Amino acid sequence: MIFGLAKGDCLFRIPVRVTSFYQSLAQKAKHPLSKQITPSEDENCEHIDLHWDPLQENAHSPVPYLVHRYPRIALLLVTKQCFAYCRFCFRAGFLKDAETDPTTILDHWEPIAAYLRAHDEIGEVLLSGGDPLTLNDERLFELLRRLREVKPKARIRIGTRAPVFQPKRITRAMLDRMGKVHPVVFYLHVNHPSEITPDFESVIQASLKAGVMCYSQSVLLKGVNDDAKVLQTLLMKLYHLGVHPTYIHLCDMAQGTRHFMVPLKEATQLWRDLWGALPGAAIPHLVFDDAGKGGKIPLIDQVTVKHSPEPCIYSLNQKYVLKYPI
Repeated sequence: MIFGLAKGDCLFRIPVRVTSFYQSLAQKAKHPLSKQITPSEDENCEHIDLHWDPLQENAHSPVPYLVHRYPRIALLLVTKQCFAYCRFCFRAGFLKDAETDPTTILDHWEPIAAYLRAHDEIGEVLLSGGDPLTLNDERLFELLRRLREVKPKARIRIGTRAPVFQPKRITRAMLDRMGKVHPVVFYLHVNHPSEITPDFESVIQASLKAGVMCYSQSVLLKGVNDDAKVLQTLLMKLYHLGVHPTYIHLCDMAQGTRHFMVPLKEATQLWRDLWGALPGAAIPHLVFDDAGKGGKIPLIDQVTVKHSPEPCIYSLNQKYVLKYPI
């Protein structure tokens, strides 16, 4: 039982699952880690300004399990399975039946392979889902083998929270094999300094030793990491480990996530507070992913506020208008 629910119960927008490792980290009910994985009735509140597919991935999916939003990057939805389901996830529509649908991308490979072969402009493949590392080694390396057949020179990014949720999953044997599939990099999702445990540190050290570079991204979440000191501690820990922080994302405008959203004015102030406190290489971009405007929009200092009884509209450099909930 997890939070009074059996694993896989879907009374909310996505199923409930968490590893015993992470649950032990988040055992204090009001701890920021707990909020990320504890289901809330707020998830079932729909808002007119939020969406079930906020990044319009369905519209950019020419074949099942593949999303092609950026010309040179293909996103593969490897599996619906996660080690734990983050309550702020924007892929609720994809994951809603994750506990009952064992399908993986390997079951739909031929159309994907044909698409990748036909598009020479694709030079990078991002593995996501779900978490690709929930696949066992046999299936994971079968996928990597097939990818190398159709895209022998492509850079492969593996988006994962395994070092956070289940660090023992990443073994030296896996890393030794992965280093031979070069170039492969880990894109880690880390939101709070408490997620950087001794086991996490060991995974990073072993990954770098095996030649697997590590990058990170974080989501700015109300009540989790919307604090300057928390962000500074998180980013410095990653930086000292040799992880390259890339992005701090505003929470995507997904249904059931409004209670996680940090007002834009506060978000930009938190980002400004990083300057002077951290080395430049440790400061990620603050971004909002707007599918209608071509993808990630960098949020910088030139922000003006237009007050409205509805969620405020923010203008960046008078070139971009962002409607973001308060």
